[in-house]
Amino acid sequence: DRLLKAQGAAAAMAAAFGAIPPASSTHTRVAGYLSGGRTPRFALFHGLFMVLALFALAPLIAGVPVAALAGVIIYTAITLVD
Repeated sequence: DRLLKAQGAAAAMAAAFGAIPPASSTHTRVAGYLSGGRTPRFALFHGLFMVLALFALAPLIAGVPVAALAGVIIYTAITLVD
């Protein structure tokens, strides 16, 4: 129930700032589990790392073509299915 409330709050904040609302955190949990994250602290550190990376790497990420980002997302989705 807390996860649903948190995702709703995140979607509302994203909409307030004109961003794309976040999706479910299934991919984060799977990636965390596969990399050795076994505690709830993993989600906290993942979130903090993503915020820091967003602000620190924003100028570099802006130069990456959208098609390349789409390829990374498609590849990640395929590897989660396999």
